[in-house]
Amino acid sequence: MTFSGGTGVSRAEPVAFRQPGDAAPAMVLRDLADREVAFPVPGRWNLVFFWSLFCHSCLEEMPVLVPELNALPGRPVESFFVSLDTARLKKGLANFLAKRHLDCRLLLEEIASDSYRCADRWGVRTTPALFLVNPEGKIEFAREGPFPLDDLFTRLRALPPTAAAEPATGPAATTTAPLATGPAGEPAAAPPSAASPDTAPAGTAALAPGSVGEQATTTASAPAPGSVGGMATTPDPGPGSAGEPGRTAPSASATKPAPGPTPASPVIPSASGCATAAPTAVGP
Repeated sequence: MTFSGGTGVSRAEPVAFRQPGDAAPAMVLRDLADREVAFPVPGRWNLVFFWSLFCHSCLEEMPVLVPELNALPGRPVESFFVSLDTARLKKGLANFLAKRHLDCRLLLEEIASDSYRCADRWGVRTTPALFLVNPEGKIEFAREGPFPLDDLFTRLRALPPTAAAEPATGPAATTTAPLATGPAGEPAAAPPSAASPDTAPAGTAALAPGSVGEQATTTASAPAPGSVGGMATTPDPGPGSAGEPGRTAPSASATKPAPGPTPASPVIPSASGCATAAPTAVGP
């Protein structure tokens, strides 16, 4: 941590965008159900995707990336979608996933002092930002800003399946004795069973009903009007909305908004089309 000259306001030391070969920072964030989730998972391939509702490219890539990940055989990679919108836009994020039927692990970024707890540790300055982390905890692939997703899919499809098949739940399977033989080697007739015709054959286990990996999301209270990390917002559009805020026009590659407790700065479009926040004076 460094300090702004004479003001006593702490500033987070900038971290360069993490590159292949760098160690992936271990983080803990909360999901939409308010559960703590630690990532990356040791010993597994991990994909960490930073995004925002204000990023046009992110809104286009999510519906392509999530189904591709879910279709990989054997679940070779754990995926985490970190939203820089924080918990203030939890309802809008839940609506976005529900409308597009996206089954993914969404985590909510948090603001500590004047910095993002997770994104700043990974060196993220622009969304989308993506990292592929190997089982040893090293970054293998990193991209910032829009890029051809086929570059990533080629790598993901080459990963070996690492998830073992989940055992069936229910009564323990019973073992059967070797089949007795009668004269001339013919199998002896099985003794009559007292079981009803609907009883399952011995040696089988009943499968318990359940869901197939779908993550339930909860709809929290509507986000309070105000700002999210320096980006102007308006009150939540209410039930039935698509969850996509009509606050600022999303850009193709959104510059990460600067966090902080100060009121929102006006959004100034830059020459590149990215939404950037005007600097805010820091008082004594």
